[in-house]
Amino acid sequence: MKYVQTGLLLGACLDRSTLQPLSYAHHAIPRTLSTHHTQLDLPAHSTETSALKKLLDGDLELRSFILRRHEEAQVQYTHAKRAAEVFADCLATTSAVNDAFAASILSTKALDEALKNTLNLYDNHRNILAPTSSTKGLLATWAEIVALTEALLTHLERAAPQVEAHLHLVADEHAAHESVRIAASESILSCTDSFHAVDRSISKTKGALFGLRHVPTDILPQIFIEAVDARQCDIIASLSSYSFVGSSRQDHNALSSTLNLVPFTLSATCKRWRAIC
Repeated sequence: MKYVQTGLLLGACLDRSTLQPLSYAHHAIPRTLSTHHTQLDLPAHSTETSALKKLLDGDLELRSFILRRHEEAQVQYTHAKRAAEVFADCLATTSAVNDAFAASILSTKALDEALKNTLNLYDNHRNILAPTSSTKGLLATWAEIVALTEALLTHLERAAPQVEAHLHLVADEHAAHESVRIAASESILSCTDSFHAVDRSISKTKGALFGLRHVPTDILPQIFIEAVDARQCDIIASLSSYSFVGSSRQDHNALSSTLNLVPFTLSATCKRWRAIC
């Protein structure tokens, strides 16, 4: 019976107090324990157990590395996302300024041209238009405005290329941060996939190492009974083979003292087993 054989393995693997493990070279211990709920793969020997523990340690270390990388990618994504949003706003406002500059240059040139044409008209027909009382003051004001519009045009025409160049740089920065955001997002997804994969590997390795933990509670008492019976029978058989010569009596007494310790050894394993025992 597979449950019984697994129980023998269970009893042999527990080394508590003065209870010594038995040699089970003569037992056919199956590597697989079939239950009503799942299929449990058990390590065949200490070498395989050691290899599984190393694999588990490696997976746990990899999990920690992936977690750190995920956190770094999340920080990078948050910063890149915020920077991309800021540069997007800057791009929009700078584009608006650039359009306003272009419109201002056109309107200022139109105003300057209109004023100059008007001044030329009054200058060409001064003898006719001069008697109008408001002409002198109006012409003076227009002349000042022409001077101001020419100064404004000089500033606008000098600033326009700067705005245009800055606009291209802002667009490049926005694209760069957007690329970083996309890369960080892909890295987060990759870390998440890797995280799930290593978690599955850890669960599988733990299942192989600690498969007995998944044995149904109603099956464990049967295993324990068979394990205790088999252990005690082996102890009794070993006791009957002693010849009580020299130091063998001390070994005999030590072995005798372990006869009834098997149930206590099982109950000391964990709360669940203690409750069952």
